Parts: sequence; structure tokens; C-alpha cells
Amino acid sequence: MCNPNAPKCATEDCHRKAKWAARNHNTGGLYYGKLCSVCSNIKYKMGNGAHRWAVKNYCENIDGRLGFNCPTDVDSLMAIFPKSQVVSGLDVDHIDGNHENNDETNLQTLCKTCHYFKTQLNEDWKGD
Repeated sequence: MCNPNAPKCATEDCHRKAKWAARNHNTGGLYYGKLCSVCSNIKYKMGNGAHRWAVKNYCENIDGRLGFNCPTDVDSLMAIFPKSQVVSGLDVDHIDGNHENNDETNLQTLCKTCHYFKTQLNEDWKGD
């Protein structure tokens, strides 16, 4: 269900609401992204994103680089689902939190769970 107080998607001619990006743990309020879910998927996940080329077919946190081990068993998922579906469930993360920095050394592939926790731990939504 979409929050009626969410801002409008920043994509020209899109009339949907922006998707929420994170919750403020102190106030309980929501931070919103600039795009709705549909426009975000088109820009970042369906090949139109400037960094989507960097996605691998596994979560790079299998080495525990984020301080915890990845809970997603991508190999098991690949045995059940087509590779394209599993890879679409992986995100390209900007290590420094700067979404404009698409240098190869700043990109890593994370499963959605690891990406969520990394974003929360580093407060990447603030976009310093």
C-alpha cells in the first residue's frame, strides 16, 4: 500500500508515488527515494542503470566483508530458478554510498538482505 504522503516520482510524466528508502529509527518517519518502484527498476535493474553491468551472479558478502555472513544461499536458488531471476534479485551496491560514483572499485554485488543491512548500518540513504 502506498503512503498518500509520499512525494511524487521524479520521473517526468510518471504519476506514481516515490518508494520509501529507509525508516528513521529515532522518529519512526520514512525517508523517500526520488523514484517510484517502477521507474527505479527501469533505471537501476533492467539494464538502463549506469552500473548494472557490474552485477555478479553471487552476493559478494559471502566473505563476510560487511561484518556478518550472507544469509542468502544463491547457489541453492540457482538450482531451482533460472539464472536471470536469481541475478535480478541481486543489487549493485555503491560501497561508499555515493550513487554517482560508478567506478568499478566502488561497486559490489549484494543480495537484497545484505544490501538492506549495509544501507542501514552505513546510513547510505543520507547521501552525504
